[in-house]
Amino acid sequence: MKKALLVSLLAALLPAVVSARLFDSPAQLGARLDQGLSDLGGSFPFDAVQRGHVRNLNVEAGFFEGRCLRISYRLDIQPTNDLCDLLLEKNRGESTWKKLDEDTWTREDGLAFAKRENGTLWIVATELAPDWDAFVNGRWSQALLKSAVGKL
Repeated sequence: MKKALLVSLLAALLPAVVSARLFDSPAQLGARLDQGLSDLGGSFPFDAVQRGHVRNLNVEAGFFEGRCLRISYRLDIQPTNDLCDLLLEKNRGESTWKKLDEDTWTREDGLAFAKRENGTLWIVATELAPDWDAFVNGRWSQALLKSAVGKL
């Protein structure tokens, strides 16, 4: 009963929140979040970090060169499979997601990966980090540097 109530509650509050997407600009993300948005400045490698929330779903996005390359959705509880599916759907772009294991996905076009961990669903662009281990171990700086040099 509690799970059904939680799922229906989440379904009611999610449409506005889940439209915050990877590869958004700061203005696009800000337009999609309706509560609590703040620009926190950046810390390497991000130019800016923005946070917002709707009810009990917190969203945080990191921007590099005006594009959201890391977004996290945090709940006070572990996100359900239905919630993760909805969030991933909103972040699929022109591609689809491939499930690697119970808590890890990659986009078929290779542009992003996602990981559910400790009540948070992380969605990270592969240009920021090639994989989850690289992301949590700080190797994203090498990936970004390589990406920037490749654009010269």
